[in-house]
Amino acid sequence: PALLGWITVVVLLLGAAGGIFYSLSQQSSPGPGILAGLPAAAPDRPRTAANFEALAAEDFAQGRISRSLELIQLGLEATPEDARLLALRTRIETRRDTEQMYETATERAEQGDVEGALALIEGALKDIPGEPRLRRLRDGLRAKIRGEQRQRVAQLVNEAEALSDKGDYDAGLARVDAALRLTPDDTELLRLQRRIKATRAREQRVAARLGQIKQLQADGDLAGALAEARSGLKEDPNDAALTKTRDRLAAEVAARDAAQATAEREQRIVELLDQAKSLQADDDFAGAVTLVQEGLEREPEDARLTAMRDELSAAVATR
Repeated sequence: PALLGWITVVVLLLGAAGGIFYSLSQQSSPGPGILAGLPAAAPDRPRTAANFEALAAEDFAQGRISRSLELIQLGLEATPEDARLLALRTRIETRRDTEQMYETATERAEQGDVEGALALIEGALKDIPGEPRLRRLRDGLRAKIRGEQRQRVAQLVNEAEALSDKGDYDAGLARVDAALRLTPDDTELLRLQRRIKATRAREQRVAARLGQIKQLQADGDLAGALAEARSGLKEDPNDAALTKTRDRLAAEVAARDAAQATAEREQRIVELLDQAKSLQADDDFAGAVTLVQEGLEREPEDARLTAMRDELSAAVATR
């Protein structure tokens, strides 16, 4: 009799539990949501599986994911081959993992590790490629990275141009290289890189030319230095340093040539006067006059030659 009594109690409890499960499944159906698209229920599916499914779906709808999975596990212990419970478990686990991944990636992004957050999301999407929430987060992170890259590239370009304007071409090119690592095919960056390289090459070429000019000047070859400056300006016609050097050298060469011409003229006149005086001493007044006259034809403004001519002419007149 005692055993029969216990059996009766157990039967009553199981019946009550079944009734509770059935009642909840009827009263709190969560709608399509998490259950949409699950495999069709088998015709002979036990009511216990359906009840656990309904309870799990309800808990999921209320955000109790862990409890939802526990209910599914209980249902699978009773009906381990139930296709709907198995599919529902996989779906809820995926949602759980998605939520965890979303929160982790969002936290990383908020802490400044946007690339790390993107790597997490892209890794998760390899396992669950169709998850829309992760896809939206991935797209947002990619857009944020692109925006940050554009800002960084603009900053690097400004630094590159400022450094190049100061003549620090190597540092400027380093900034351009850093920008190209962010956007390798950027045509404006490639154009800037070529421009800085060309400017650096020109500066180096001009510096070498100025060094050669300085050495020629040190060797006293002003004409050679001037020729080198003019040659450099044919290659780099707008270079201010070469233009200034050419003008200075041209003035120095002109001054030197003028001084040399003056010295040569003075020497010629002195020699001519000496010769005229020598002829005069030999009483060759006619020869002396002719020589002085020839000198005046070359230097008509020279007062000494004019005075010598007048003196000789007067002497010839009194003879």
